[in-house]
Amino acid sequence: MEGYFIGSGAILEAGEGSKIVGATLHAQLSGDASPDVVLVDFDGTEFAEVRQLLAVVAGYSIADFDASVASRLMAQGECTFENVVQIVAEAAGTSVVHLYAHWEPSTEMFTALESAGVTLIRHQLEDVSRAALIARHRYQAWQGGLKAA
Repeated sequence: MEGYFIGSGAILEAGEGSKIVGATLHAQLSGDASPDVVLVDFDGTEFAEVRQLLAVVAGYSIADFDASVASRLMAQGECTFENVVQIVAEAAGTSVVHLYAHWEPSTEMFTALESAGVTLIRHQLEDVSRAALIARHRYQAWQGGLKAA
């Protein structure tokens, strides 16, 4: 059985030129999970390689994510993985976050999140059987409707 996830959020880019890029995800997920919050690392094979992390919340628009999550991440400045998970969970009003990645978080990460009241459920990246990721898009309001910028 597969579930379907639709949500918006951002690609969080780590490193010196870090940035937050609005994104929307439509994905078919293996199993019976219907998560409120999804984190996806499409590239890394181990935690040390994570450079981009997709964080999305079911039912959110990019504007919702900007107001409730991105603004908090930017205000905090430097964030650890645990900070990101905790902020996204709090904003979404959930205590459960699903991570789809090729790597396994450390026991210390799981412990730190559990002590903060957040349960991280890790899935293989292959459990995302189909995905459409729309990022870096902008629209301008124009007379008579929307026009792609």
